[in-house]
Amino acid sequence: MSAAESKFDRTVPDEFLELFIQKEGFKNLVALAKKKGNCLDLQFRALGNRPPHATLYLGTSKAVDIIYYASAKEVTIVPQKSASFADAYESFAKSNRAADKAWGKKQPIEEALNIWNEGGAGTDLIEKLVEAGSPGGQAERYVNPEREGYLQAKVAKETKNFTVIDRESSTSFGSERSKKKALTAARKPVLGALKELRATQEPWTASKIIKPLKPLKFGPKKPSGFGDELDALAVDSQGRILAIEVKGGYDTTGVGWTPAQVAVYKRLFEEWIASDPEAARSALTSMFKQRETLGLGGGQTLPPGKKKLVVVPMILIGEMKSKGSVDTANARMLQVQKVLKNNGESLKGLEVWQAVSGKIKEVGMGGLKVTPQKKP
Repeated sequence: MSAAESKFDRTVPDEFLELFIQKEGFKNLVALAKKKGNCLDLQFRALGNRPPHATLYLGTSKAVDIIYYASAKEVTIVPQKSASFADAYESFAKSNRAADKAWGKKQPIEEALNIWNEGGAGTDLIEKLVEAGSPGGQAERYVNPEREGYLQAKVAKETKNFTVIDRESSTSFGSERSKKKALTAARKPVLGALKELRATQEPWTASKIIKPLKPLKFGPKKPSGFGDELDALAVDSQGRILAIEVKGGYDTTGVGWTPAQVAVYKRLFEEWIASDPEAARSALTSMFKQRETLGLGGGQTLPPGKKKLVVVPMILIGEMKSKGSVDTANARMLQVQKVLKNNGESLKGLEVWQAVSGKIKEVGMGGLKVTPQKKP
C-alpha cells in the first residue's frame, strides 16, 4: 500500500486551537476536561476536507461540538439534544433563548463567544448535561464505572502513564478499493481465529451467518464484524503508540472478543506507520503537542529521529462485580488469544488493564479482578 492510500492526522489549525486557550474563548471546556472526578473529555480533529472541530465528550456521548470555518472566521456550536439529554436541553433552552436560536448555525466567532461566555450559556449547557449524566439522571449510563463511557473518560484524563491523543481513531484511504484491501489484510488472522473458535460449537462464539450454530443476539454479527475504528490512540512514557480497545465489564462476551478487536486496529495502525514513517511521526508529534499546549498531556515523548515507532495493543476492561463474570471473561480472552496465535497474530506486547475501585491498573491477560462491593 502506498503512503497516499493510508492516512491519519487529526491536527487542527493553530488559530482554532487558540480559541481554547484565550480567557475569552472556550477555555472553560479545557478546564472541564482537566477536572478530576467527572466524565468529560475534550478532543480535536480535522477529517479530510471536512472543517476541523472540537468535541466535548460526556463518556462516549458528545456534549457539544464546535466546528470551525477558517476562511469565513465562523464557528457552529452544536449542543447535544438526543433522547437521553432531551429534558436537560429543554431546560437549558428555556433560560437561554438567544443561544438556542443561534446554535446549530454558523456564527461569526466574536458573536459565538459573546453568547458562550458573557451570557453564560456555555457553562449552563454543560452543567445541565452533566446533571443528566449524574447518578439517577437520564444519561447515567454514560458515567457508570462498569461501562465504556466512564472508562474512555478515565483513560483520557490519564497523563502519568500515557496521554491519549485521539479517540474513535481510524486511518483513511485514497479509495474504497485500498480500504477494502487494508481491512482484508488486517482481519485475515482474525477470520481464521473466528473459524477455529466457532468449530468448538460454544454458544458465545456464534454468529448470525455461521451454520449450524443457532443465531444469537450477541457476538460479532459477521466474521468481519470488527470495524476499523479504535477507541483510543495514546503515547506512553516509553514513547510507544498504544492502540487501546475499551470494553464494559458487564459484557463478558464482548470482553472475550477484545483480543481479536485490538488485533485488527493494531495491524491497521502498523500499516499506516509503515506506509510513511516520517509522515506518521510528524502527525503523531503534532497531535501530541496539541494536547500538551492545552495542558491535557503528560511528559511523554515520541522516539527521536529514525527510531522505529512501535504499536502496542492495549485492552481496558471496566469494573466487574462477580467472580463468575471474571472467571468467564478471563477464560474467553485467553481462548481468543490462543486461536489468534494459531492463526499468525501473536499480539506481541499485549497489555490488559482494568478499572478496579475507581482506578485503572495493569492486570495482565487472564488477570481480571472483581471490584469489592462497598457495604451499605
